[in-house]
Amino acid sequence: MMESRPQTVAILTPSGNDGPLAVRMLNRVGIETTLCRSMRETLQCIADGVGALLIAEEALVGRARSELEAVLDDQPAWSDLPTIALLSEDELSNAIAPWVAQFAARANVTLLERPVRLATLATTLRSALRARERQYDVRDSIAERAAAADELRESEGRLRAAVLAAPYPLMLHAEDGTILQLSRAWSELSGYPATELTTTQEWTARAYGDAAAEADALVRRDLDEHEPDAVVPTRFGERTIRARDGSLRDWDFQSVLLGRLPDGRKLRLVAANDVTEFRRLLASERSAREEAEKANRAKMDFLAVMSHELRTPLNAIGGYTQLLELGIHGPVTEQQRKALTRIKSSEAHLLGLIEDV
Repeated sequence: MMESRPQTVAILTPSGNDGPLAVRMLNRVGIETTLCRSMRETLQCIADGVGALLIAEEALVGRARSELEAVLDDQPAWSDLPTIALLSEDELSNAIAPWVAQFAARANVTLLERPVRLATLATTLRSALRARERQYDVRDSIAERAAAADELRESEGRLRAAVLAAPYPLMLHAEDGTILQLSRAWSELSGYPATELTTTQEWTARAYGDAAAEADALVRRDLDEHEPDAVVPTRFGERTIRARDGSLRDWDFQSVLLGRLPDGRKLRLVAANDVTEFRRLLASERSAREEAEKANRAKMDFLAVMSHELRTPLNAIGGYTQLLELGIHGPVTEQQRKALTRIKSSEAHLLGLIEDV
């Protein structure tokens, strides 16, 4: 089940009536808001989940700014919380304070100069909420892939359990290595006829070659400590066996202490499962998963660039266009106003393309 997608705008404006006024105006145009009284409340809202943050410049001082920056830096890979910072009047017209530039560079921040028209603020917040919605899409996609990976691991476990549930007997032998009974499975495993073997030492030498001593020690390990009538399985792992025809097969072996023969010698059973196909499927599934994860990382990197590196300058273009329209930098002629309208239209078109992607 996917997590919820909060679309509330958290507002922190610690001085004056900006906060309550913004809440009333934004609620009137259909934007859900929650008014925070302190940075602690704001950080709790972010932890609970919000669609965007609207914060006044005066709230970003000292320790409060450091705490907010720490929370924004600690977001999961899919998250880049849209933050709209309200600056003092004429601040964008002059040199921006270094701390403002530093704060804007480390997060998905849009700078707006007060006073802000309701239409401008609503448009900026709606754009931020749409961007947040795309981030939730990425989050859900990651969760789906993680669930698929868990299911793959569970299926691997079920497959392995099924393979190991039906051991393939190879031989019964006494503790001195004498082979009492050898199944046709030996010939299938190795390509050597069963009549060529009389002892387990020959079996381990044929099966493992240079690893014969190691294999024989694994078969015998710890078995002498058990009671005469014990039935004790001892796993000694998966091994790749090269048959006489040169083919390689992967087998999973067990040695089982069954008890004692009438003459007192211990009786053991060696059993095996052919896990060649299982290993092949496992390697194929893991390779496919690695490719999917590589593609997902590439997509995440691309979305991060689209969300931050492209949207931030476009938002700045829109903000300065509005300042020019308002006549902040001097009178605007009718011809210049038409050019500014075309700039705003192009900016909105590019933002729409980015959000669609």
